Amino acid sequence: MHDIVDRTGVRLVLTICTDPALKQGLDDWYDTYGALVTVPGYLVNAYRFDNMAMPGTAEEPQLVALYDIVTPDPAVGWPDTEHWADYPVHMYGDPRRSRASSPSLRGSFAHVGSLVRPGAHGRLTGVHYVLSDGGDDAVRAQWASEVLGAGLFFAASRFTHIYLPSDAEAMIDGKLTAFPQPAKYLEVFETDSDDPLTAYERTLEKIGSKRSAEIEHRMGGSYRFYSAHEHSRNS
Repeated sequence: MHDIVDRTGVRLVLTICTDPALKQGLDDWYDTYGALVTVPGYLVNAYRFDNMAMPGTAEEPQLVALYDIVTPDPAVGWPDTEHWADYPVHMYGDPRRSRASSPSLRGSFAHVGSLVRPGAHGRLTGVHYVLSDGGDDAVRAQWASEVLGAGLFFAASRFTHIYLPSDAEAMIDGKLTAFPQPAKYLEVFETDSDDPLTAYERTLEKIGSKRSAEIEHRMGGSYRFYSAHEHSRNS
């Protein structure tokens, strides 16, 4: 992710899988959708992660999608994509999606900074994301350095929330759905660990320290890499 493209932000979408028996159809839908919305100059990569052990609540959804924004102003990346003439709005009524999922949270975030562990690393196997409030970027950068120093993550990126009116509510399957306001800060830690779902927990045990008390944790979790559409490589 961090070494694919020079991104200015990310689009984060969290989804509840309401019927695990229908997940394969939902995965197929997402793979098609991700390929269609990666528009050169706006959103260029779509990465999907899952953790079906999550409870499937708004705070602990099973599915995470991250789209790299590359517009010079990250605030226009998603609106320009959504208003693009070929945006696949018709896909929202697909039963593979409507029968198996419920949106949990979505938001756009501007890139603030990234740290990369020196040396080579393996392929991306998963991520740990954190949504939080309070504190400042300096304390998050320090924490990212400590996490990378433990050796289980190879990259850490930090973002700040971009308020978009379209994120407040939307018509989902014919119903007006309200979305909670995302936290101000998003952090994404990338791992090549063979066990990505425990990498963050093992990191905390290894470094033996706690986050600054200034930071108010809102939600987060560890997810395994599922699929990617990397427009910058495939085009």
